Amino acid sequence: MRRLVRQLLMNIVCALGVFFISLDWHSQISVTNIKQYGPLIAGYFFIHFFTSLVYRKYESDHYYTRTQLYTLYFRTWMVSTGLLLLFIYVFQYSYLSRFIILTNIFGLFLTENLLLNLFFLIRNSTESIDKLPDTAKDVKSELLRIDEAVANAIPDIDAATIAELGEESLHFVSEIMQRIPGKAMIFNTTTSFNILSRSGEGYTKIINLRKLNDVRYINKFLEAINQKLPLGGYMAVCAETKNQRKQRLLKKYPPLLNYVYYSGDFFVKRVLPKIPVAKKMYFFLTRGLNRVISRAE
Repeated sequence: MRRLVRQLLMNIVCALGVFFISLDWHSQISVTNIKQYGPLIAGYFFIHFFTSLVYRKYESDHYYTRTQLYTLYFRTWMVSTGLLLLFIYVFQYSYLSRFIILTNIFGLFLTENLLLNLFFLIRNSTESIDKLPDTAKDVKSELLRIDEAVANAIPDIDAATIAELGEESLHFVSEIMQRIPGKAMIFNTTTSFNILSRSGEGYTKIINLRKLNDVRYINKFLEAINQKLPLGGYMAVCAETKNQRKQRLLKKYPPLLNYVYYSGDFFVKRVLPKIPVAKKMYFFLTRGLNRVISRAE
């Protein structure tokens, strides 16, 4: 949590610095210029940082690789910049200085990347490579913590999936497999194609380890699973409900900031998909991943 807040505050400070530098380079830092450009640029920065939180750009209780961080930083910058330019075009803010707008757009991009490179320099100088968590070590540590009997009970799961799933979930899956007789097919997928293309007969249980929140067409996905099951078969799926998500987000961020983030998250995840015009844009940006579903759904 401290790392997330620290990274966010550093980016906010850099964004403010870019804004005042752009005013100084254009003409001067004055109350008039701040009133003229401040609301628009503040809105741009707000969207940018909110998008950064949505895409989980900032490290909190996990580590990203260099490639992952560069990808996240570029993606959030592209989304927020695209929304800013769309807003300027729709509401005809053509009278504003292009120099100031472009300086803030590209200045934010450059300063964030400079901070990112500085961050990697500090990380590499303070931590040895052996201490840095990587995928292989995460997988190994998870495997060591998982009870051997559980791992033997579900041999179809690969090591990467085991690490992603965690020990508690594995025990739950193992319990299902031991209590209900018959063979089981285990998936970690979001597409109906992977379900239907799997060959094999005599399976009475299908378990999918990927959250339903990441499935684009949930009904068709469940229909594909049902099609594979015999009469009296069992299906086990994972999902995060709307209330569980709310509790997780409120615990993840500091007071006040957590409700601001949750309000924006609720609007983006629950309201936008219901609006016909915004629905296509929502699925284009999110690709249907990490959607919010209620317990009834």
